[in-house]
Amino acid sequence: NKAGIEVAGDPAWSQLVNVSWYTLLASFRDDSPYSSSSQGLAASADHGHVTAGTERWVLPTLTAFQPLVARAALQYRVDRSGAAAGNAAGAVPRDPTPRSGLRFPLQSASTGNEQAAAGATDYDQGEIARAFAQHWAATGDTTWLQDQGFPLLDGVASYFASRVSGTGPYHLNHSEAPDAPGPADDPTYANAVASLALRAAYDLATAAGQKSNGTYKVIADGLVIPLDEQTHRHPPCPGCHPTSVPAAGAGQL
Repeated sequence: NKAGIEVAGDPAWSQLVNVSWYTLLASFRDDSPYSSSSQGLAASADHGHVTAGTERWVLPTLTAFQPLVARAALQYRVDRSGAAAGNAAGAVPRDPTPRSGLRFPLQSASTGNEQAAAGATDYDQGEIARAFAQHWAATGDTTWLQDQGFPLLDGVASYFASRVSGTGPYHLNHSEAPDAPGPADDPTYANAVASLALRAAYDLATAAGQKSNGTYKVIADGLVIPLDEQTHRHPPCPGCHPTSVPAAGAGQL
């Protein structure tokens, strides 16, 4: 029998799903600690550079069906944590203030240094942290969490702790999100994934054999998540209104 995914009663969809699955497996390997662009080898998205779109869209599927392949792609980030620390400590056009922790590039290549002129966004960091937290939730591999997963989660959380402003509630000022119309204060999606990253570092510290950092939880709980009280929907940012349905954004909350 051939392995595959069947959409019952719909051969056309079954073909599309399996072609997509084949493309993923052709772009990632469990014996190679490298990642790929969010469209893999099938397209020239992002000039072939690795972006957080891979963690957002590709790795959840690989983690569910091929966790060792997903782990190899995650190792790409772990191996470039030193470059991410340098990226955080240096100024980028989006954020000229040096930060602590880890800030991964908007577009990354073999060195882990920034390949895009504008530099990384805040929500990229949250997406990467979410992929690591998801991998731990799916595998429960404590050794991996201690050695690879938690150090990266803690580094991203440290970045956000140095990035936010205020003393409660907390804000991400001049930040971006996929559905926000340019830089804005407290873009909903960026704040949401930042809160998730901070909370993951706090929650998983004990399992990783580390002491929980209470500051992470305080900031995660206090980050502003904009909500329109009339529509009971999350806008892209305070006072913003979505003009389209984006690939990722506040609508997913």
